[in-house]
Amino acid sequence: MPVSIACPICPARFSVEESLLGQSVQCPKCDSAFTAVAQAAILPVRASSDYQDEVRHNYAVVAGVAPSADNHEIDVCRPGASGSWQSVSAGLMWVLSYTVLALGISWSTSLHVLLNDGSGYLYLFGWFANGFFLLLTLIGGCLCSTAPYPIAKKRAYLAVFLFALGFGIAVLALTAR
Repeated sequence: MPVSIACPICPARFSVEESLLGQSVQCPKCDSAFTAVAQAAILPVRASSDYQDEVRHNYAVVAGVAPSADNHEIDVCRPGASGSWQSVSAGLMWVLSYTVLALGISWSTSLHVLLNDGSGYLYLFGWFANGFFLLLTLIGGCLCSTAPYPIAKKRAYLAVFLFALGFGIAVLALTAR
């Protein structure tokens, strides 16, 4: 009994004897050799009409529209940790800005006091400003301790301890003059 097969190279279809299935045959159109497989064996099974209706409703058909050239990343909000990282970010900004201000004021007032051999008001201003900005740095370090990961919390607690120690040393150094 003849069986219909299709050439895998060209679109030609032809019939062969059932006894030739699984053996090498030659396409009469393109002369390529291939293993004969019954056409029914390679055709996909038709899906039920229920499935086809389901698939049709999943996607909108838009004719003549090319794929979007939009290469923006998708903003995915994950519940939980994003709020705490925002406070860590704010804390780091406090730490950075107020440490720089405290160091700048401390350096400029110390240099001015050394060069002019004592300006009492400038010395007091430097004492209060330096202590105030170191205190704000400590607050920034405390904000950093709200980090959602345990290792980040440990580092933030260490930073808070070091800032508190630095604040204490600064106050001690300024009062011991």
